Amino acid sequence: MHKGKVKFFNAKNKFGFIVENGTGREFYVHVKDVTGTIAEGDEVEFELEEKKKGPAAVRVKKSA
Repeated sequence: MHKGKVKFFNAKNKFGFIVENGTGREFYVHVKDVTGTIAEGDEVEFELEEKKKGPAAVRVKKSA
């Protein structure tokens, strides 16, 4: 499980970006891959999955 912070998330457009802690790598996230709700600044846990345009965050949820 990777950990990071939500850099940007637009619920209306259904996508955003997460910055991974420690590496600073940025990953795309789509609302369908989020459990519950997330907002800019939230600490989250996620997994990575290879998509057409590169790795993306999936199974995203707020950190406990």
